[in-house]
Amino acid sequence: MPILSTARALRTMLRRPSSLAGLALVALSGLAACADAPSAPRPVATDAPSRGLLGGVTGVVGGVVGGVVSTVEAILTPVTGMLWSSPVTAVTVSGVIGAQGGSIAIPNGARLIVPAGAVGGPVAFSISRVPGRIVAYEFQPHGIRFAVPVVIEQPLAGINLSGISTSSIEGAYFADVTALDQTKGSAQVSEFRPTVVLKDRGVVRFTVDHFSGYMVSSGRSEIQDDSGF
Repeated sequence: MPILSTARALRTMLRRPSSLAGLALVALSGLAACADAPSAPRPVATDAPSRGLLGGVTGVVGGVVGGVVSTVEAILTPVTGMLWSSPVTAVTVSGVIGAQGGSIAIPNGARLIVPAGAVGGPVAFSISRVPGRIVAYEFQPHGIRFAVPVVIEQPLAGINLSGISTSSIEGAYFADVTALDQTKGSAQVSEFRPTVVLKDRGVVRFTVDHFSGYMVSSGRSEIQDDSGF
């Protein structure tokens, strides 16, 4: 429509009150219709689990569990323990050692050597021999860590050395006595320590930087695969 004709039509409507009222009525009707019209339904929360969320949670839980299992499998190693020639009974010795260093020992058993600077002040140490066949001890105080590694020496006297290669002997850490199988003479350990066999002195020596349970291993056992492959 030409612009001039449109302007004339608007002027005509403005001069006529009835036309203006009708235009306003139409506009108000349109607004009312918009207000009364039903809006689009909003999403309603349901109890059904989100497939994505459930999958994410399952994945996290599975990952954590798998990680823990993998870690445990990685740090626990089956070993054959060095065995006493005859089963031994429980014996405990104790002593206070300070920053200057010192040592305590079980007769015919483990000796603990604390070098100078390993501890900052007087500490009450103890060695408890684990009763049974395996050459194993618990050292206290439990959980202590040393600024300088301490030394554990185990005499070879009184130990069954038949068929044992000195190159396979290692000091090893066990979490608690339940990790020792006295019947089979084996154990599950989580740490191996630098070890030397001093043949001229007839002792096994290894260093540790924390307490508490240590044994002498005569070899790492192969893990049996029960998968059938």
